[in-house]
Amino acid sequence: MNRKQLSLFVGLVVSAALGGQVIDLMKVPVLLRGSSFKASYHHINTTAEHYYSAINDGDRASWWEPMEMRGPHFIEMLWNQPVRASSIHLTAADVSRARLMKWCGGEWKMVVPALDLNADVHFPEAESERWRLEVVGESAAPKIHEMSLFGPDQYILPPEIPAPVGVGRVTLSDAVLPTATFHPGDIVEIAFHVQAHEGTEPYGLMIELSDRAALQEMRDGGSDYCSGRWAAKPDAEGKVTIRMELPPWTPHGRNDILVTALADASGRRIKVNDNLLGSIDVSRPDLPPMLEPAREVSVGTNAAGQRGFVVNGKWHPAFFNRFYGHPTPERLAATAQTGLKILYWQNRDGIPIDEADLQRRLDWFDQRIRMALRICPQNYFILSQVIKAGEKWLAKHPQEMMLLDNGEVNPRKLVSFGSDTYLAESEAFVVRLVDFISRQPYGDRVIGYHLWTCTQNDGFVGGAQPNSKMSDRKDFILGDYHPGALRRFREFLKRKYHGDVAELRQAWHDETADFDQARVPRAVLVQEDMPCSAFRDPVRARSAIDYLEFFPSLIGNYNSHIAAAIKRESKGRALVLIHSGAVKGYMGYAWAQQLQSNNNDLATLLEDPNIDVFVQAQPYDTREAGNAMHVYQPSKSLDLHGKLYLFDHDHRTLGAGTLKYGRHRSQYEGASVFARDYGHQWIDNAGAWISDMSLSRWWSFNEYRLPWYTMPEVVNPIRHTLAVLEKLQTPRQSKTEVAVVLSLNSPRYEDACRMVPLYKGLVNDLLLQDGLPYLGAPHDVILSSDLGRADLPEYKLYLFLNPTYFTSGERAAINRLKRDGKVLAWFYAPGYVTDDGCSLEAAREISGFNLKVKDKVCETPELIFQANSPLSKGLESKLLTTVTWFGLSKFSPVAMSPLFYVDDPAVAPAGRYADGTVAYGVKDFGNWKSVWCGVPNFSLPALVNLARFAGVHLYAEAPVVLNADNRMMMIHNGYEGARDLAITLPSAARVSDLKTGAAVAEGTSFTVHLDSPETRLLKLEYVK
Repeated sequence: MNRKQLSLFVGLVVSAALGGQVIDLMKVPVLLRGSSFKASYHHINTTAEHYYSAINDGDRASWWEPMEMRGPHFIEMLWNQPVRASSIHLTAADVSRARLMKWCGGEWKMVVPALDLNADVHFPEAESERWRLEVVGESAAPKIHEMSLFGPDQYILPPEIPAPVGVGRVTLSDAVLPTATFHPGDIVEIAFHVQAHEGTEPYGLMIELSDRAALQEMRDGGSDYCSGRWAAKPDAEGKVTIRMELPPWTPHGRNDILVTALADASGRRIKVNDNLLGSIDVSRPDLPPMLEPAREVSVGTNAAGQRGFVVNGKWHPAFFNRFYGHPTPERLAATAQTGLKILYWQNRDGIPIDEADLQRRLDWFDQRIRMALRICPQNYFILSQVIKAGEKWLAKHPQEMMLLDNGEVNPRKLVSFGSDTYLAESEAFVVRLVDFISRQPYGDRVIGYHLWTCTQNDGFVGGAQPNSKMSDRKDFILGDYHPGALRRFREFLKRKYHGDVAELRQAWHDETADFDQARVPRAVLVQEDMPCSAFRDPVRARSAIDYLEFFPSLIGNYNSHIAAAIKRESKGRALVLIHSGAVKGYMGYAWAQQLQSNNNDLATLLEDPNIDVFVQAQPYDTREAGNAMHVYQPSKSLDLHGKLYLFDHDHRTLGAGTLKYGRHRSQYEGASVFARDYGHQWIDNAGAWISDMSLSRWWSFNEYRLPWYTMPEVVNPIRHTLAVLEKLQTPRQSKTEVAVVLSLNSPRYEDACRMVPLYKGLVNDLLLQDGLPYLGAPHDVILSSDLGRADLPEYKLYLFLNPTYFTSGERAAINRLKRDGKVLAWFYAPGYVTDDGCSLEAAREISGFNLKVKDKVCETPELIFQANSPLSKGLESKLLTTVTWFGLSKFSPVAMSPLFYVDDPAVAPAGRYADGTVAYGVKDFGNWKSVWCGVPNFSLPALVNLARFAGVHLYAEAPVVLNADNRMMMIHNGYEGARDLAITLPSAARVSDLKTGAAVAEGTSFTVHLDSPETRLLKLEYVK
């Protein structure tokens, strides 16, 4: 008997048993999620074998299977309304015991304690919009082949609620609502009559607990404001009676009851009076009092030196809940279980085009804050308004777009950050928003603003995506030739050259150059200055270098201007957050995006007193257990400047509907990733927003609507992890001995195409992907502009990844590092580029190596390791250097030119090219050592040797994701398998588990067990 026949047979049996018609609730619109699924991150789709949908696809040959043996295992079924069920049929394998639960009153309650497999199980009729099948016993990996949940015939809401129509009309009368004050958990009974006018097709009714004020403006615009849905059909006399149990998250105060008629056949939404049945009053005596007004707000540290938010002198961790759109009250209540006291909202509608559009933005925030305070009064708020120029604004101001140098609009049709109109309207909008909020009763609970603008990704100038499709570099898009952008460039030149046109002409080697007419043609920006060279001509290409120094300041100055407006309007009380500084990310770009879309003015923005917090997304390729933990910003430089770094923690959790970007495959994977990320950020003195980006559309019931951070299996690990981190009271001290130095000045002196092998090999691979994250020792990333700071920590090993150009101040700071046995490691062409030209002597002065240039142009070298060198111990004989990016070898060939070698008898070789010349070596200067490698690639084993040579303490010899300071250690393991990891501390300490408090070891060496997957957070108490 096939599955279709079986379902029919089961339906007939249940129908006969119950004496009436039954329906299979798994065959109506239902969403599924569970504790785990076995599939590949990168190839998963909703039809993948072992995914949840296999349990109701009608195919017994498919099944759901969890990722791992550890339970408890469960499958959740979610409907758009409470559904009534009375029997279940389960077909499964390797399951010894299973039970059925329903969600009620904010917790799971038993319905059937033990299910018989492959048989119909009947139970007293129960109702819930959320049911769970739990597998509580298994003999092997459990497999659920098919499941049907049956209930009486009932009105089921369609998956899509259509827009209202004027055809057909239903009227409501004799509505009776109780007048008592209710509490969560109470039953509210509502009765009324409805009448269908002539021509109205058969229909059902949707009754909702909601907020009508919000619905006036927001409902059809995509808000998910409705909380709970009940469905019914009128009886023969047109009478409807609804009994609804008020959920535990019901907002305090007045709540509206709304009714909507939905046609059975066409699915049309039919007007019912004004949709309002009436209102009820709800009292929430359980709610705590509101937090005190935020009179003083800043970024600061607690007694342990941990950076966070300081409100009225009270410290809060730099972690908070972020919502994308509007959450329902249920989401607000669930995410509040994280214990965090700050909520963040983001309106993505862009800069308004008129007064009515502006008012909608203000109402948007007003309604959400007022609702939140009825559910979570103990919260402060950070408000984010996207102020990108949208299509409507650009249609109104077409002259404000980025322009190519021929006067045509940039193909991406983006706003120019040189536009005075855009800047003025942005500032006016910000002023109105801050003024409006400050005048509301809750205004003193808004502690910060995140004004988010960019034209590419999260914080870049943008306009360069078409470059990826170019076949000739002369067609690259680079620069902005909008009149406002050109004017700002000319003002930059006046400042740089002291208003002296003679100085400008000498620098540009152009006797016709003039401040009032200066411009750099796009052809000059994208041209190859020197054939096959990785560098620009630093003398002859000065105009291009000047422009590329100026260009990132377009968005940087815009951000500074808006930040100043927020501080001014809030009287200095509000924090300012911006997206900027993802320099590690853009450096990996393979074409002119590196220069067109960069944040190379980060050093300037770090000096801006009006900017408190820098935000950037966490890389999407680090979402799985076992992935490296890294961020795109040089977080140590932010810390040195007293700024707070936040990463955008928008993981697709167990509860998420979307499968994109690495959804967690089990509750254990989710818990391990939360502990990995939050532990890492805590050690690095940074934070995160916990972001639910589910698309909340009230009318649409699909997987994208599922909230990401509401399931207890998601919320509880977050709360527990942050709670134990907060308990660390020992004053924090860095134990990091490796500094990675990045130069933001170097890229403008380099050819954007021919330098790709260096940035791919050293930044993307070594720094972000396969090298430093698995070194077994922590590292800091700092800007070369911060090397001269008096508060710069001492390190044993300095890795200069792109050190081709240094300012005179940076050179002086580097020379001061040459002491105390430090090791300075250089790659490719250290200090080779100066403003006076390319210079081997300048490279020798900074690195100590006597470098020479190989005669052969565009050679693809192989590094052959030299035996008997501590730098090459145990390494394979060759290191191939053929690295490129996205296969664009025509623009970024794997060969490097010029190629350097060492001609110096004082250098101890560690590796040679095939022709025998030295490509890798060390030079001992007595009180410091210099290491140089001439190829744009470096492996993890070579990095480990280099760290050992520098005396860096390695906590683990095996490749592992970890971070550590004087207070704690984070060690992370993925799905490669459980393991026992040997750990060595730099000195004796008492080691305990930070979560459980259990003793782990005492001394300098111990072994820690890591499950698959798992993150261990260990408390370290060093013996003085």
